[in-house]
Amino acid sequence: FKVVAVSVDNPGDEPKIRDFVKEYALTFDVLHDPSNAIKQIYTVTGVPENFVIGADGTIRKKAYAQDWNSPENRALIARLLD
Repeated sequence: FKVVAVSVDNPGDEPKIRDFVKEYALTFDVLHDPSNAIKQIYTVTGVPENFVIGADGTIRKKAYAQDWNSPENRALIARLLD
């Protein structure tokens, strides 16, 4: 199980991204895609957008703001980890 964020901020915004990660004490990887290629690959329709991707690379859930602690989402994650 891995949590990863992908920033689609502009080229040269790396200091801004690092400051954001530090300010919010993020403990997961934050990648930077200034080309926005990820938006096309995953058909992103807005940001922030959340994806749960199975081990086989299939998108299992795509959503905006989520309560990841909800019974439904916890059950989804548990199923994928089994």
